[in-house]
Amino acid sequence: EEPPHHAIFILATTEKHKVLPTILSHCQIYDFSRISIADTVEHLRYVAEQEGVTTEDEALNVIAQKADGGMRDALSIFDQVVSFTGGNITYKATIDNLNVLDYEYYFRLTESILAEDVVESWMTLNDILSKGFDGQNFLTGLASHFRDLLLCKNERTAQLFEVGSSIRNKYIDLAKRCETTFLYQAIEQVNDCDMKYRQSRNKRLLMDLLFVYLCQAVAPNDGSNEKKKVIKPIATAATPSTTATVVSQPNVATKVTAPPKAEEQPNADIAPAERKSNGAGKVTTMPRRAVSIGVSLNNLGQPKEEKAPEAVLANGDDKQPFTQQMLENEWMNFAKNYPAEEVLVKQMLLQSTLTLLSDTHFEALVNNQGQEELLNTRGTEVLSHLRQRLKNYSIVMSIRVNENNEKQLAFTSKEKFDLMAKDNPLVIKLLEEFNLEID
Repeated sequence: EEPPHHAIFILATTEKHKVLPTILSHCQIYDFSRISIADTVEHLRYVAEQEGVTTEDEALNVIAQKADGGMRDALSIFDQVVSFTGGNITYKATIDNLNVLDYEYYFRLTESILAEDVVESWMTLNDILSKGFDGQNFLTGLASHFRDLLLCKNERTAQLFEVGSSIRNKYIDLAKRCETTFLYQAIEQVNDCDMKYRQSRNKRLLMDLLFVYLCQAVAPNDGSNEKKKVIKPIATAATPSTTATVVSQPNVATKVTAPPKAEEQPNADIAPAERKSNGAGKVTTMPRRAVSIGVSLNNLGQPKEEKAPEAVLANGDDKQPFTQQMLENEWMNFAKNYPAEEVLVKQMLLQSTLTLLSDTHFEALVNNQGQEELLNTRGTEVLSHLRQRLKNYSIVMSIRVNENNEKQLAFTSKEKFDLMAKDNPLVIKLLEEFNLEID
């Protein structure tokens, strides 16, 4: 509280927000920022002149970037490179010593992508990985590369790109050939691939597909306003091919409002599904058919054939009539074969009451809001089963809670107990040990 006048305490921290306010109130605070790359390069150049070491600006820039704002680290790396090169620090020797990926690799990849040459981009990727570079570090560098190209699209933001003048000029020239929309797409695609890289079991395939998508996302450079169809992110995208094939329904459940107009359809390759509602409850539906696209190495780089929309229509076997009894039988078959551990879902399916409202529209009556939420969540599985078994891909379902049901709670006491027992089996042992009953 009362230090002597000759004593000065110096507290250094990178987390000032964790220091107690009572301590901060007794301090004179000085904020120090990271040393910029330009200042680090200038100081390293001064040290090189004093020590008689010849350097290249690009090499000093790589050292400064590796130091990440710390002058001590910059000097340590500088000393390491001097020992490795014998006093002649070149860009090539520096990146070899520090195991840094050369800018030229990123330039080659960008050139291949702009030319929509998937095979050449794969060869460059193979060259990078064969030199021992880590895949995730490469993806991080590739994302930064596209971000730097985006910065160089504007003179003001180009100043934020701290590299040597020769490399900056290369980036500015290359950025002029890249559409801004393509760079947005590229950053998103690479970032998406980076997030999935650690969990992927086939990391090489994940990166190969990334370059397929990037090549397909390139906008035309002919001055027209037409853009090529943008491939979806890796999580949901299909791969491009010249042959269209019909696949089963996507695992998606949506609540339908008014159907969009024809000109507002996001994907012209998807046939519209029949949407009906009686004004009560929710309607769950899925598109009838979807086009799946596959990769063909023989056709990479060749113009894509456009298939007529009629090619994806079914042959008439997807709208078979069915009766109330047929609907109930298939519903019960699905419920009986549902996994036994899904107690609440199985109970909800067995207790639901079905009413056929029209040729393709039926209503499922449930006991409470909890069952309504469960059925709304698992509606896609139910619809997929019914459509396949009844051979009618226009079936839609409404969900309604029985208003006359005396159970007002979302779950009964028994349902709550079953849910607790599923998460913690010891609850059942507790019930048996003390001979308890559920109200």
